[in-house]
Amino acid sequence: MAGQAVWIYFYVKTSVHPDPRRFINSKLVRWRAYVAFMYVFGGMYSCLNLSLWWSVAIDAIFKCKYREEFGTRSNLLFCLLFPLFAVWMVIYPAFGPLIILPPVQRRAFAHECDSWAAQVVLDGRSYKDPGYVANTAIFTTSQDTSPLFSFDLIQTDPSFASFHFRQFDALESAMDSTLVPVVRSITYDLVKQSFNGTCAISDGSDTPCLNGSFDLVDFALNLNYTLPGRSNVESRSRSELPGWKVYGGLPTFTLRSLGLDGMLGEPVLKTATTAAGDCTRLKVCLASSPDTNANGPVGPDTLVPLGLMLASHANYSLECTKPPKRKK
Repeated sequence: MAGQAVWIYFYVKTSVHPDPRRFINSKLVRWRAYVAFMYVFGGMYSCLNLSLWWSVAIDAIFKCKYREEFGTRSNLLFCLLFPLFAVWMVIYPAFGPLIILPPVQRRAFAHECDSWAAQVVLDGRSYKDPGYVANTAIFTTSQDTSPLFSFDLIQTDPSFASFHFRQFDALESAMDSTLVPVVRSITYDLVKQSFNGTCAISDGSDTPCLNGSFDLVDFALNLNYTLPGRSNVESRSRSELPGWKVYGGLPTFTLRSLGLDGMLGEPVLKTATTAAGDCTRLKVCLASSPDTNANGPVGPDTLVPLGLMLASHANYSLECTKPPKRKK
């Protein structure tokens, strides 16, 4: 029983917090093997416990029914709780992961970003959704889940993707200025691994304001941008640890600023967890931009990587909601 509890503990911990990587989820095949063995051994434990506890529980209930001193407090508690304990010993090994994971995941999804400057939910299109449903990034503050604004990802060509401003969901004039995005669109060349983008200016039009390159092996970015009315900024960032995707495409990593000396600095963003029961929704925690010229937690330093993350998460969302193949 204790051994199965350890299996379940690491299953829940790794499901909710895949980053940093552990041996069991460093590769998809290892994770699938771990989950399969956990359920196999859990089923065996449940069957064993059923054979052991069934007769004991029935005997206890029978004795409780005809025990003269049933009215004493200790015996009353025994007769009420022992059958429940026996049932739990039978159910927990096989179904414990399904019972424990959802509430833990719901809590992590709701509170993982509480200490960060802002948060965003990457909402991917599921396999059953029609093609016109967009892959969307929905931005909120860390204290309030009411949407502030959103960005869409458009990818009609495998070689190019566009991450562009969709709409304000809150009154712009009432929003904190650091939470109002200046960047309006980012276009990625996925072959040349480069990007460029536009920003909004005072007259309501858009003007080119950023460009750079990226490396999707280590998730590293080199970014140059000039926000309206501000000086030019050169920014670099990279994933804290090697490997930034798990389970066939789910982004799971911490992105940190990268100094000229190659040393990692302050966090830019961090993936939290997917929603309980909904693999298409991934929460990401946003830090204030490492550069004071940028636009707070929704400046180019965070928006450029978010577009790439949403592209990967969009593919993962289709795969994780795809119905299993039927055997012929």
